[in-house]
Amino acid sequence: MIVHIVKNNESIKHIMELYHVSYEEIISYNTHITDFNNLLCGMKIKIPLISEEVEQVLDYSEGFITQYYDKVKNIEEVVEVVENLEVETKNETKRNTSR
Repeated sequence: MIVHIVKNNESIKHIMELYHVSYEEIISYNTHITDFNNLLCGMKIKIPLISEEVEQVLDYSEGFITQYYDKVKNIEEVVEVVENLEVETKNETKRNTSR
C-alpha cells in the first residue's frame, strides 16, 4: 500500500485515474475519511499497490504463462528459438531494404 497526499484542488476522480483504482477500493482502504467529495490539501489517502482489475489480469496471465513454460523442457531450447527468430528477422530486413 502507498499513501497519496492530496494536493490543492485535487479530486477523488483524479486520484482514482492517477492510480487506476476504483472508488470502492479507495473507500475500503480509507475508513477514516467521511467525505470524499471535499478532500483537504495535505490529507493522506491510502492506495492499494495493485488494483482489483490489475490483479484479475495478472491472475489470468499467470496461468497462461505457467502453462506455456511448462512445455519448455530447458532454457537452451528457448535460447535457440530466440536466436533463430533474430536471424530470420535480420535476413527479412536485408531482403526488404535491398528491393
